[in-house]
Amino acid sequence: MFKSLPEKLLILMLILGITIGVQPALAESSLLINFNGQVISSDIDPAIVNGRVLVPLRLISEEIGYSVHWDSDTQTVFVNNTQTDNPGTSPEGANGIRLIVNGQTVTGDVAPRIIHNRVMVPVRVISESLNSIVKWESEAKEVLIVQLDSLGQDASRSIETFLTWLDASYDYPPNGTPDDFSKWITGKMNAIEEGYRSVLNYRSILEQVLTASELENNVLYQLLKEASILMEYERESVMVLLIHPDALEKLIEIAAKLQ
Repeated sequence: MFKSLPEKLLILMLILGITIGVQPALAESSLLINFNGQVISSDIDPAIVNGRVLVPLRLISEEIGYSVHWDSDTQTVFVNNTQTDNPGTSPEGANGIRLIVNGQTVTGDVAPRIIHNRVMVPVRVISESLNSIVKWESEAKEVLIVQLDSLGQDASRSIETFLTWLDASYDYPPNGTPDDFSKWITGKMNAIEEGYRSVLNYRSILEQVLTASELENNVLYQLLKEASILMEYERESVMVLLIHPDALEKLIEIAAKLQ
C-alpha cells in the first residue's frame, strides 16, 4: 500500500530529526586545558555557564603546587599556596559554594558550582587569585592558562641547565676512545639546544596570551626575551669555542631573577 505524502514527510522528518540529534554529539570536540604550554588531562571537561568558562579548580591549583581542601559541612573550598593542616574558616551567613584563596574570599558574577562532583570555577578566578594569565580560544575550544610563578621557575631551571652544559668539559677516562668523546659532545650540544628551545617556548607561550603592549610591560617576558637572545649567541659561539663571559654573567643574573 502506498503511503500518502504527509506520511512520507513525517517519516523523512523523523529520520532527519534522529540524524540531527545524534550528529552534534559525535562531532563535538572536548574543551582543552593548556597549562604553561602543556595540555593537561582531566576527568571532566571545562564547562560554559552564562557565557563564562568554568574549569576544575583542584586540577589547576594542584598543577601549580597549591593545596585544596573541601569542607562539605560549610560548602567551602580552601586554596592555599602552602600545605597546611588549618586551611581556614568559612565566613558565617554565606550562601552557596564559597571559595577562599590564601585566606581571602573570592567572588564573581558566576559562582563556583559542583559539576560531576568537581568544584568548577570561572577562569577569571584562576587569573586573579593564582597569579595567572588566562585566555579563552573560542575557535580551538581551548583554555590557555599561564601561571607566571611556575613558568619563571621552569625557565630559570632551563637556563641553569644550559649554563651547566655550556661550561662542561670532557674528562677523558683511562680507556676513553674518540667515539666516547664524540658521543659526549653530541650529548652536550643536545642539552644546550634543549635549554635554549625551552626558553624560546616559554617566551612563545606568553606571546600567545598577551598583547604587544602587555608584552612590553611584562617583566617576565622581557627577561625571557633577553635570555633567549643571549642563549642564541652563546649557542652559536660554543661551536667555535668562543664563550662570552659577560653574556654568561648576565644569564646567571636572569636565572636568579626568574626564581
